[in-house]
Amino acid sequence: MRAILRQANLTHVNAGAIYPGDVVVLTEADLKGANLAQAYLRKAEIREANLEQAFLCNADVRDADFHGSNMRNVIARHALLIGANLSNTDLTEADFRDSHLNDINLKGANLQRVELSTMNPGGFTVMNLANLEGADLSNANMRNMLAENADFRFANLSNADLTNAVLGGSTLRRANVSNTDFSGVELGSVAMEYANFSQAKNADIPRYKKHLR
Repeated sequence: MRAILRQANLTHVNAGAIYPGDVVVLTEADLKGANLAQAYLRKAEIREANLEQAFLCNADVRDADFHGSNMRNVIARHALLIGANLSNTDLTEADFRDSHLNDINLKGANLQRVELSTMNPGGFTVMNLANLEGADLSNANMRNMLAENADFRFANLSNADLTNAVLGGSTLRRANVSNTDFSGVELGSVAMEYANFSQAKNADIPRYKKHLR
């Protein structure tokens, strides 16, 4: 049965799980505009749900499954999304500033105009080991983002801002980097075969990689 929890106040709710048999299932739930600040939803199943404009600041949703959900305009600052599955989700204009997204699965997700930067001087959003294969990150703000060993294969990074992002060990093979701003990005250890960096902005490509396109 489909739960309807629109604009519900679920702050501090404890619905997480340690063991698989204890997992909370909110698949196809309508959580549009719900307040989930500081909620504990670890390992929860929230697949194909409506979380548009939901508030997830400081929430713990590690290893949660949001596959195929509508998460447009979600506000999830300072959230823990380590190991979460957000593949094929719509995250248009979502705000993940200063959150921890290590090992997150964003394969095929719509991340147009997403906020992955920081609100504080010296701060950053962390998404090491993230899977962003085929994701749409066009016009995304990724300034100062820490994304080492991340997978950006076939991703659309057109018009994105990666100023001072850390991408060590990541792969950008066949990514669309048209008008992508790479100011201050070290590209020495980044795999960039078949990505057309001639259309990128401020990309300091090492001499030994000049032949790669």
